[in-house]
Amino acid sequence: MEATAATRSPRCARSGTTYPVRNRDPKPVIAAVDGPAYGMGAEFTVQADLRIASTRARFA
Repeated sequence: MEATAATRSPRCARSGTTYPVRNRDPKPVIAAVDGPAYGMGAEFTVQADLRIASTRARFA
């Protein structure tokens, strides 16, 4: 998944980086959350193939 200037967020465009969770690897991405997942942590969780969250998990 290649990000272009048009698809990157303004913040990522300024820093010159993106954080693609989904890559070309055929293996599934699993996110386990046991506490707060804010900002990029929440983004990684959203993009995962399988998400597991405890009762203490918080997302924003």
